[in-house]
Amino acid sequence: MSYLYMKVLELIPEEYDRGIKRITRTDWDALRGRIVDSLPAGARVLDLGCGPGTFALLAAARGCRAVGWDRNANMVTFARGKAVELGLAGRASFEVADAPTAAVPAEPFDAVVISLALSEMRWVEQLATLELAWRALRPDGRLVVLDEVPPRRFLARAWYEFKRFFLKAAVYVVARAITRPLYDLPAAAARAGFAVEREDYLEGGALLHLEATRTAGRAEAASVPMTSARSLGDLLADALAYLLLNLTFLRTKPGLYELGGPGAGAPVFVTANFTLTFNQLRRALRGLACYILVLDTRGINVWCAAGGDKFSTREVAVAARAFRLADVPHRTPLVLPKLAATGVSVHELKASHGLAATFGPVYARDIPAYIVDGYKKSDTMQRADFGLQKRLAVTWSFALGNAALVALPLVIFHHLYSPLAIAAAAAVSFLIGALFPWLPSRLYSVKGLAAAALVAVPLVPHIIAGGGGGRSVALWALFLAFAGVLLGLEFSGDTATSSPSRVRQEFRPGLAVLAALALAFALVRLL
Repeated sequence: MSYLYMKVLELIPEEYDRGIKRITRTDWDALRGRIVDSLPAGARVLDLGCGPGTFALLAAARGCRAVGWDRNANMVTFARGKAVELGLAGRASFEVADAPTAAVPAEPFDAVVISLALSEMRWVEQLATLELAWRALRPDGRLVVLDEVPPRRFLARAWYEFKRFFLKAAVYVVARAITRPLYDLPAAAARAGFAVEREDYLEGGALLHLEATRTAGRAEAASVPMTSARSLGDLLADALAYLLLNLTFLRTKPGLYELGGPGAGAPVFVTANFTLTFNQLRRALRGLACYILVLDTRGINVWCAAGGDKFSTREVAVAARAFRLADVPHRTPLVLPKLAATGVSVHELKASHGLAATFGPVYARDIPAYIVDGYKKSDTMQRADFGLQKRLAVTWSFALGNAALVALPLVIFHHLYSPLAIAAAAAVSFLIGALFPWLPSRLYSVKGLAAAALVAVPLVPHIIAGGGGGRSVALWALFLAFAGVLLGLEFSGDTATSSPSRVRQEFRPGLAVLAALALAFALVRLL
């Protein structure tokens, strides 16, 4: 289903049910009725992702005690109003709650229903939600899931994936998000501790109605054994990551990994799923018995992920629940990377999610000494070294990547500006990093403009000597100014001197300046 369409419906709770019926071929009223009728009389039911509360209210009307959770406050407000309107407020209650991280209810439920909610979550969030469902149910309690899946038949699945490819592309451009059909829900439910009893495929196989029973016992939480030695594939991935630091498709699968046969007192180190970050940590932990909890930071390194809310308090809580960290004997507190401090609140992690954590050293290389010293950090372990050598290590790849990005439009728009723009963009990128402490202002956009001005010193005479007039000089000046502001803002994610608050302070004004420069460039070009 379209993520964008679903989000529009969430803005109009009273139209949600009608909207769902328009885009599906399922008789939702009859399906909900059959599910409610199969529940024992007076059952306690938890509706996760309850939307406008339709199922919970139907269950309450037929004698159940229903609780609905949704993270959309508008939906919860609407559902509460409907409960009062229908006289069901005594049997149906609704709360704003985030299922992957919500606290486990004190009183167990007889049934948990999840309808069209899992497909709006990432894989790790789906696992965390199934784990919550298992913990919220009484022994032999029932799990019911209704959600989007790919058809199992080859031709139907091929057509489904073909249509979905273009829909995903269009929706991602607009909303920067997509729905995620459940490719292996029965297996995921079984791993979470459920015995699957029913699988009905509707809408030509694109909608799954799954029912399962909570088993009393289940397999222990599985961690993935690894060695600290790197394979040829690891080395190649590291090389690619060094060449272009923003290759976010170089991702380690999120999960709980173990090194050296850890026991009950083994520490847990938390990190991002950027492959280079993970491999550096694994190498630094050589010879130690420990666990590594890898978050789903979408392939972004610790510092940038923390600044972009992808290495956050919530993400640590989601991963801990998804990979059942509570079931693995380990040392507490968890050890978080120091550079994640901008995104993670240790106090909130403990108060809201019951997870004790502390920040370790800035650099993974200091972890062995940190452990030997009794998990205490020296002053040097808490400081980020961003001297010239460190800056140059980042700068050359930053410049190379930006030169490649500038080169791409030349294939189509080569008539708009000279290929010399590639070298100019690379030069601006390099100077921002190399001269960072000496460039004026604390604003990254101003530092970028200063670097662009330095590039203009040899470039403008070169243009004039080549026969360029005032119009050419003006176009190049606007191009360099645009590149300076853009690359200055971009470099904020590649330096340890940045902070999310500083970036947010500059972001909107920076976009306005970039838009004005682009408009000026277009006008001068047309004159």
